[in-house]
Amino acid sequence: MDNLGLFLHCFSRGHEAIRVEVLHILSDIFMTHGMGILTEDTVKPESIISIWTKAIRSEDEPEVAAAAAESLAKLMLASIVTDDDILKTLVETYFLPQTSQNDPLKQALSYFFPVYCHSVPENQYRMARVRVSDTCLTIDCCACDPCTAPSGGGSRGR
Repeated sequence: MDNLGLFLHCFSRGHEAIRVEVLHILSDIFMTHGMGILTEDTVKPESIISIWTKAIRSEDEPEVAAAAAESLAKLMLASIVTDDDILKTLVETYFLPQTSQNDPLKQALSYFFPVYCHSVPENQYRMARVRVSDTCLTIDCCACDPCTAPSGGGSRGR
């Protein structure tokens, strides 16, 4: 656990192949030991999560984005990471036009979503919360949008 800082440094300064390896190493460490090994004295959990969210949005390094998606998917399937925001990031990434040509990323997420949703009921509820929220974000929302309207229903009024 003393080397987590070194891995973070390698991720921030390394080239694409190093970044991919760091994501795999971190994923393996947390699959084995859980996120509970992180403390304020070692590395903050937010720092680790931010690495994955930064990596998954890496448009100029598709292999890094795919490795991040695969790592997060594994951690979420194992219920090691259970944050709704991380799941939302995965959903958004799947539907982004910028990732449409990243076949390894698409393959990882195409496998992940159905398996995740069918594995335990809590995951279905989490996905339902993210889906509704994500739909409201991707629609061209305005003041009369049903996503933001107090009644929560009706037509868009256009």
